Amino acid sequence: MNLDSFASTIGDSVLAAVLLGLFIFASRLSPGLRGIALWGWCHFFYTVGSAIASVAAAAGAGGRTDADRAAVFGAFLACLSVAGLAASVAIFVRQRPLRPRQRWGLAAALPVLCVALWIAYRGDQSSGIPAVQSWCEVVMLSWMAWALRRLRQPPYRVPARLMQAAASALIALYLVEWTVQMRVGQASPLSDLSWSHADVSLWFLLNFCMLMLASFRAVEAYQRTANLDPLTGVLNRRGLEDALLRHATGKPRGRHDAPALMVLAIDLDHFKRINDSHGHAAGDAVLRAVAQCLQSSVRAEDAVGRLGGEEFVVVGAETDPARSLRVAERVRERAAALRFPAVAPSLRVTVSIGVACGPREAWQELLARADEALYQAKGQGRNRVVAAQAPSAPA
Repeated sequence: MNLDSFASTIGDSVLAAVLLGLFIFASRLSPGLRGIALWGWCHFFYTVGSAIASVAAAAGAGGRTDADRAAVFGAFLACLSVAGLAASVAIFVRQRPLRPRQRWGLAAALPVLCVALWIAYRGDQSSGIPAVQSWCEVVMLSWMAWALRRLRQPPYRVPARLMQAAASALIALYLVEWTVQMRVGQASPLSDLSWSHADVSLWFLLNFCMLMLASFRAVEAYQRTANLDPLTGVLNRRGLEDALLRHATGKPRGRHDAPALMVLAIDLDHFKRINDSHGHAAGDAVLRAVAQCLQSSVRAEDAVGRLGGEEFVVVGAETDPARSLRVAERVRERAAALRFPAVAPSLRVTVSIGVACGPREAWQELLARADEALYQAKGQGRNRVVAAQAPSAPA
């Protein structure tokens, strides 16, 4: 390895350390954001492993010397790290842990990697070890590009597509290098300083886009927090208004002949009496339990919000009056079945519900009609569901 290549390797490692600090900083700014810190650590160890492998390969003379063993260790570290990079992207995209089959796939790949490196170490180290690393990089970069396809909405779409393009370019580079190396039977002509610059530039683009995605996710998380009720975790008034606007302006998914918007206005019966008799801690527990009951009783795409006090609202798109009444009745029955052994074993709660269903463009009218139906339900004795009357046609 000449002096320029050695200096380039040191520079890559320093840059990877700086990027690691940036990713750790980003993860601490948004503690709930998954995959960011893992990406930073894996990229750092991938760079270090690749540097060890390249320096050791240049210093080794074959015959299973210490330099050759160091090359195997560096390639092993690089392969593990690039697998971690792909896993971190899959985690980041879904903001959930890896699926069981993905974890099992990674676990099954580990012994395969060990066997492949052992065979390369026992055979032609000059071509075998880089070939194992190249194929591992190709497989994991392909997984990374596949996982990024889920990011289709702005502002995630552009950096995600840039990452897919960079991953595809790296795959092409590694495949060309491996092909040339296998045919020539010696160090690839592509393994010079210009190829190294292209490789580093593409990895820098991947890191830059990952930082962009992390910043977008962080902003989204802060906005989501600003739209949530701190006590119950459901939408607050501002978040509910945004959800209503989304449902009113979004494209319908089907059933064009059916009313497209359902609004349930829900109020806890005698909530002041609960606070007076059992204390505010019990009242808070009731509000949280009712909010969870509402979320479990409706579809994932429906919006649940708390307007304030003991009043909640549920908004659902692509529905009809019959289904709206079934949902409201299910909510009423589940709320009546709630128990609070930790705060008040004898406490029972009921809810009154007003239901309105109609064209999604008239969401403000639907909200007012659902509220009127709620007052009718309370006036008729509470613990019941009342459907709002359809507006009369103008004469």
